[in-house]
Amino acid sequence: MDVSEYDSLVQVVGINTSAPVAAFISIDIDNELLTVRDGAKTESFSITDFVQKLQSTHGSTDSHNMNQKDLELTLVSENHTIRVLFESFSYKNPKYDKNKANVYDSSLSINGIALVKTKK
Repeated sequence: MDVSEYDSLVQVVGINTSAPVAAFISIDIDNELLTVRDGAKTESFSITDFVQKLQSTHGSTDSHNMNQKDLELTLVSENHTIRVLFESFSYKNPKYDKNKANVYDSSLSINGIALVKTKK
């Protein structure tokens, strides 16, 4: 994989996870958003299409059993080009009911790395 066009490698975490550095990418699975945080600057992207494709293709399959190509995502804006490589990715169970007593924390099984090019 050629990574020469990218400026940095950053950690990808769920929104409820503490990131150890100022530059990272967080995933809010409840709202299907990916947010790039680069110091004080942020930019958000919808990942609804990505999540829906995973759900339709894999249903309730554990992400560790998915093809790695299915866990890759490229996003482009006027500020960034981002290639995300998820190690694990979980999406909200469509049958989940927040009013029931079961526990749900969508940040626990989302992690990976991202190659980021910041456009000048």
